[in-house]
Amino acid sequence: MLTWYLDNSDGKYSYVEGRFYVDMNGTRTMKIFDPTEMSVTTAMQGQPDYIGDQWLNKGGESRRMIEPSNEEIKKIANEIKNSTRSENVWELAKEIFNWHKNHTEYEREVVGEGYTQSALEVLHSGKGDCDELSYLYISLCRAAGIPSRFVEGYMVSPKEETEKFGGHVWAEIYDGEWVTVECAGNGTAQSEVRWNFGIYRPDHIGVFFDDGTNASIYVVLGGIAAEGTTWTSYEPYPETSSVISWDFIEYNQMYLAVYPDGRRELVKERE
Repeated sequence: MLTWYLDNSDGKYSYVEGRFYVDMNGTRTMKIFDPTEMSVTTAMQGQPDYIGDQWLNKGGESRRMIEPSNEEIKKIANEIKNSTRSENVWELAKEIFNWHKNHTEYEREVVGEGYTQSALEVLHSGKGDCDELSYLYISLCRAAGIPSRFVEGYMVSPKEETEKFGGHVWAEIYDGEWVTVECAGNGTAQSEVRWNFGIYRPDHIGVFFDDGTNASIYVVLGGIAAEGTTWTSYEPYPETSSVISWDFIEYNQMYLAVYPDGRRELVKERE
């Protein structure tokens, strides 16, 4: 996480202007992850920072957004864990994802514009945006002992006729490496497991990666600042803007083949 510390207690600075430039070049390739047979205990030992709660501390109030310690969430995670009778990260995370897709649906601004539901609120409403659905899935995984985190970035389209981008959030679980889990699909549970569990798509451009602390939640929901920051109101309020552009040098289309035995692979031609 990139952090700045500024002490202006002596009034030295009349204002602070921040500019950010992210230059991302290179090739992104679709990846189908394979299970590693890693146990939950081994995963926890490898990534202990991605197991606990994460709070949003803003405006003098605190809200728990990722909440594996919540009793309702723990109960569901334990029920899934007992039903699978497995300590295997991949198998357990997949069953949690299957439960997640059977009990939630993707919907933007469930409560209202500008309000982000916590994991528990998504559990109660059964609906959520990409970040909200990811928070619930992460909470369930962590409650089962699986290290997990969120990624914030963009989802882009390579097709010229529909060229666009949009802000997006997805989840990752730790199975010897960080494995992509897209929580915002609205297909059947079976199709979501096939297409959105354990598959990294090159249209997902990650910019910010959760480090397991409250500061990560604050960055994505409260703004780029430290907890406890005080603000002075300006009249008129300073203008902010962002400019995002990209070029696709080459786009090689492939297809995901799913076989009856559950195997998945990329193929060049559609059968």
